Formats: sequence, C-alpha cells, structure tokens
Amino acid sequence: MEDLIVLNNVRKVYKMGDKRIVALNDINLSIKEKEFICLLGTSGSGKSTLPNMMAGLEKLTKSEIIINSQHVEKMNEKELAKFRKLHIGLCFNPTT
Repeated sequence: MEDLIVLNNVRKVYKMGDKRIVALNDINLSIKEKEFICLLGTSGSGKSTLPNMMAGLEKLTKSEIIINSQHVEKMNEKELAKFRKLHIGLCFNPTT
C-alpha cells in the first residue's frame, strides 16, 4: 500500500525577539491509507504544530510535506484553502 502522507525532515522554528524556539526538529513520518495515528506528548512538544503544518495553516521552516501526492509546502493560500476543503479534517480535544 502506498503512503498517503509523507513528512520529510519537517522543521519549524519560531522567532520570538532574539530567541529561536524549535517546535519541530527533523520529523520524518509516513502514513498509509486507512492507517490511524495519535500524537502524544508534553506541553510544547509540537502536538498542535505538526497537524497545523500538515494542513498548511503554518509554514514550514524547512523540508516537505506530501499528502495525496501533493506538496503542501508549495501551495499558495488559494490552493491551500481548496486542498483543506477537499482533503483535511482536524479534531482537537476541547477539554485540555
């Protein structure tokens, strides 16, 4: 079965004044069709940042995200809006 989602060396760095905060550092992940995953981790470990990056809600600092053979990092805002409408659904736990 072919990979539906591929993350290659995903990196996200936030700049806060003179400080750089690394939220994601070289994340590699492959997810096949009909496969389920769960993101677990402590506060500040990137659990929300990763799906936001996959949905194109936040821009990558480095690397690539491929979903359904489409490069998310290469899409403009109009393309991302259409892509999210057709392919993305995010669920967050509202009790945390």
